[in-house]
Amino acid sequence: MGLLQEAKSLFDKMPERDNFSWTAMISGYVRHDRPNEALELFRMMKRRDNSKSNKFTVSSALAASAAVPCLRIGKEIHGYIMRTGLDSDEVVWSALSDMYGKCGSIEEARHIFDMMADRDIVTWTAMIDRYFQDGRRKEGFDLFADLLRSGIRPNDFTFSGVLNACANQTSEELGKKVHGYMTRVGFDPYSFAPSALVHMYSKCGNM
Repeated sequence: MGLLQEAKSLFDKMPERDNFSWTAMISGYVRHDRPNEALELFRMMKRRDNSKSNKFTVSSALAASAAVPCLRIGKEIHGYIMRTGLDSDEVVWSALSDMYGKCGSIEEARHIFDMMADRDIVTWTAMIDRYFQDGRRKEGFDLFADLLRSGIRPNDFTFSGVLNACANQTSEELGKKVHGYMTRVGFDPYSFAPSALVHMYSKCGNM
């Protein structure tokens, strides 16, 4: 019996399950790439125990719907979040934006992103990458410019995503501007960002 199956066996034998045990089991299924079981357990939690979820429970459920992916289920969880008053937490907003983006509803993802009061660099980078992955490079570059104006420092993942977009568009001029910014703020020469620079310049024909 695997560890996850053993955990589920112990979970099933519990006479009473608190929110922590439900959340641990749901997130365990998500981490082991079994999103459908995670969603079924989330439904069971609401149906049987009528437990009030916390931000970690619903974030795990949203991650499961994103992994399926299923926009309908994600919207159902969004509705549940609104009804239970969990819509004031930034962790939940971030998970909502991620779910909508991965389920192909980029407009909803951006709407949630714009409503977030406290956006960290991970949230910014994820939204920028969604635009690039959807082929909407102008909106991705515009949001990257908004990030620079916000005063939040991009990380290596941000730089890499933007540079790859420059390479795909063979936009050396914009790539050079990103390179200049990286030089000014500093970046780890042993990270993958320099590799993205090499790729951008070579794709643009500047050997």
